[in-house]
Amino acid sequence: MSTYLGFQPTNDPFYYFVSYNTEDAHRVGPIVQAMSQSGINLWYDHGIEYGDYWEITISEKIKNSQAVILFFTKGILTKTSSYVQREYKIAKIFHRNVYIVMLDRIKEEEIPVEKVAWWVEITEQQCINGYEFTDTAELAEEISSPLGIQNQTRDKKDHETTQDSYEPTEQYRNAAEQGDATAQYNLGNCYYNGNGVPQNDSEAVNWFRKAAEQGHADAQYNLGYCYYDGKGVPQNDSEAVNWFRKAAEQGHAEAQYKLGDCYYYGEGITQNYSEAIKWYKKAAEQGDASAQYHLGDCYYYGDGVTQDQSEAIRWYKKAAEQGHIGAQCELGDHYYFKDDFEAVMWYIKAAEQGSEHAKNALHELGF
Repeated sequence: MSTYLGFQPTNDPFYYFVSYNTEDAHRVGPIVQAMSQSGINLWYDHGIEYGDYWEITISEKIKNSQAVILFFTKGILTKTSSYVQREYKIAKIFHRNVYIVMLDRIKEEEIPVEKVAWWVEITEQQCINGYEFTDTAELAEEISSPLGIQNQTRDKKDHETTQDSYEPTEQYRNAAEQGDATAQYNLGNCYYNGNGVPQNDSEAVNWFRKAAEQGHADAQYNLGYCYYDGKGVPQNDSEAVNWFRKAAEQGHAEAQYKLGDCYYYGEGITQNYSEAIKWYKKAAEQGDASAQYHLGDCYYYGDGVTQDQSEAIRWYKKAAEQGHIGAQCELGDHYYFKDDFEAVMWYIKAAEQGSEHAKNALHELGF
């Protein structure tokens, strides 16, 4: 577990999380102390007791850090379980940059079999070969340099959201009126979203239809959705299925997912779990998170397939890693009584997106 070295971080919230093996404190201490004395704000797990609160506290600290500085030694590889590996995993979950400082020369034959995957992942990143430095201050400076933290400042200006520049609507219109399917689709989107023209669902449907009838898959999907939601046309599930199918058969992932949904719930077509699975799987294999989540549900509950919890978890994870709240909650529930660390990690991700279920679960876990 990473260890506090006896000096407090400053009040500046933009700190850097330091991770290293407890046994390596005597080696890491002087290096980190030199970094701290130069004004770099660092955080250590000072005062955290081993137990249930470790994951949530560490998670919050890593989430609020600019980056994670990981001091890597043989000691990390020789343990079957390492807190450093957990800290590294949390950093990856929150998409924080991880800077690796190698303090040992490690030969391939010294790496335990169970550590190979992690070792490969680490060494694929840019590493600082700390063992090449004999002067602690020089190594501290070298570590600071690639982090860009000699002068620790952060742009505190709010990032203004800028709209994409839309190509003039009239250019779309001219091409659309000459029969260009892509221009018709784009003009339909302009009317649907009110970009450059007054928002008008009926006009959007008009142009989506023209493009859809020429075989434009995105337009077919959008037209199907207009029928599904009753926007610009009377709501009609059967007609929605018709257009979803046309797009789905061209490989349109979102249309494949919606067609699967229609079969699953029997909307506009006779309910058929096997057909639902077929289309969910096509979309899921293309990376559609919603399809991956629903496919996971099918395997979890045995709808249209043989019940298979392992396969369900595999698809939930694929969806959860793309930020699907439902899948993140399902994983949290799955690990609730099996692995506190995994449960907390996925509940945190879902709670950050506003999931009340995840917030309640974290509360029940004492966080």
